[in-house]
Amino acid sequence: MDTEPAAFDNTKHEIGTSRVTLVFNRTFGQSAYPERKMITPEDSLSHFRALDTIDPFVARLFGVVFHDFDRPVTKENLDECEVGCQHVAGLLDLSLRLILKGEKFGWKFPEMCLHPRHQGNLADVVLILSDHSRLLQLAKEIKS
Repeated sequence: MDTEPAAFDNTKHEIGTSRVTLVFNRTFGQSAYPERKMITPEDSLSHFRALDTIDPFVARLFGVVFHDFDRPVTKENLDECEVGCQHVAGLLDLSLRLILKGEKFGWKFPEMCLHPRHQGNLADVVLILSDHSRLLQLAKEIKS
């Protein structure tokens, strides 16, 4: 198993990693992952606000989280939505950009501002993002 450094309450540790590594922090603790870009809700919202358009691949992944979204997934439609939808769109777009650059990243509080039924759907997105063959399959479906 691969490991990488992490710090919890300023105490250094080596944690085991794999394609998907879930780390649950206690309520009032501090954590740091020096080898990863940690995407916070503030990062994802800021990234969303800077987007001009929503990438078709991001729109497809957005639909995995929000099965019940009843409009086309466009920047204009998401601008009219609550912050949870905007956070997820920014999170997905930023994550895909980091994947394409080959950078390690993590999500900090990805469930923020989401209804529990949508929070659970984020796990499906994690599985898709961690499976390169599934990513390629989705990309082909979008192009056709």
